[in-house]
Amino acid sequence: MKLNSLSLEHFRNYSAVNIEKFGNVNILLGNNAQGKTNFLEAIYLLALGKSFRTNHDSELIQSGNDQALIEGTFTRDRQSEIKLGLKIKKHGKVAYLNQLEQPRMSDLVGQINTVIFSPEDLNIVKGSPAYRRHYLDLELASLSPKYLNELRIYQRTLKQKNQYLKMMRDGKSHDQLYLDVLNQKLSKSGGYIAWARNQNIIELEKYAKVIHFRLTQEKEQLQIIYLSEIRSNDLVSPETANKALLANFQKMNEREVRQGITISGIQHDDLSFIINGTNVASFGSQGQKRSVSISLKLSEIEIIKKVRKETPILLLDDIFSELDQNRQTFLIKSFEKELQIFITTTSINDLDCRIIEPPLILKVTDGQVNNRSKDG
Repeated sequence: MKLNSLSLEHFRNYSAVNIEKFGNVNILLGNNAQGKTNFLEAIYLLALGKSFRTNHDSELIQSGNDQALIEGTFTRDRQSEIKLGLKIKKHGKVAYLNQLEQPRMSDLVGQINTVIFSPEDLNIVKGSPAYRRHYLDLELASLSPKYLNELRIYQRTLKQKNQYLKMMRDGKSHDQLYLDVLNQKLSKSGGYIAWARNQNIIELEKYAKVIHFRLTQEKEQLQIIYLSEIRSNDLVSPETANKALLANFQKMNEREVRQGITISGIQHDDLSFIINGTNVASFGSQGQKRSVSISLKLSEIEIIKKVRKETPILLLDDIFSELDQNRQTFLIKSFEKELQIFITTTSINDLDCRIIEPPLILKVTDGQVNNRSKDG
C-alpha cells in the first residue's frame, strides 16, 4: 500500500496543501507545533474515518472555517489505484470513494490500512484499562467493518441501558421487560466484541512473543493475557460469549437497578502484559515497557498483512528521540524496503539515516509543507 498524493483544505493548521508525490521513506521535519503530527493524522483519518487524537470533529477544522477536506490517492499492493476523500463538518463526516459519496462512514474503513507509532504507545502498557480497550478497538475496527458496527451498537445500547437504569432507580419506570430487551441486544453485540478481542489477542501474542524475544536478544518471554469477565471457555464463539454475557447481566440485574448503572459488560475488559512471569505495568522498567509497545505495533503490521493481504502504511510520530540505537535499528530493519513510511521529527539528528534508504524530506513550517530535497 502506497500513498501517492495528499491534499488538505482547512484541516487543523493547514489552509491548503497539495503534495503530488511521495517517496518510500518520507521525513516530515520541523519544530514542534508546526503541523507534522497533523499531517500523519490526515492519513490516518482516510484509513479509519476517525482521529487517533480526538473524538471531536470540530477540532479537526481550521479556526474560522465551517469544514475541512482531506483527499488522497493510493496504490494498493495489487496495483489498483483508489482515491479516498473525507469531508469533515463540525457535527459529522462524509466519506468519498473514487469521488462517489458513501452512505456510511464504515464504507471507508479497510480501503487502506495504517499503523502508527507514537510516544503515547507506552500508555498501552502503563496507561489505564480504557486506553488499552481503545487500542484494541482501533486495531480491530481497521480490520473489520463488522467489529466497528457492533462496537457502535454496544456503545449506543449501553448508553440507553444506563439511562433507563437511572429511571428505574429513581422510581420513574418499572418495565423489566424493556430492560431484558436491552440486555439481549447488549449481550449480542458484546459477545461478538469479546470473542473478536480474544481472537485478536491470541493472534497478537503469537507474533509479539517472537518479535519481543528477538528485540531483547532472546532474554525475555512475552505473554499477553485478556482480562474479561467472560471465561475463556465461553469465548470460543460469538454465540457462547453472548450467552455468558447475558447470564452475567441477569445475575447482576437487581444490583444494577439498585445502583442505576450497568455493572457487568465488556466495557471493563483489560489486557495484561507479562515478561518472564512479571507484570510489566507494575514492575517493568521503562525500556521493557517500550519494547512491549514496539512488539505490539510490529505485530499489528503482521496481522494486517495476513488479514488484508496487503502492507499497511507506517506512521512514525516523533519516536526516534525516545529510542536507543538498538531499538531504532531493530524497528527500521523490521520493515525496511517493505512498507511506505512517514516519519516526523524535530531534528534529522534524531534519526540514523544510515539504516534507511535515502528519504524524501518535507519541511513543515506553520502549516506549510515544502519538498526540501532527497537526503543521501
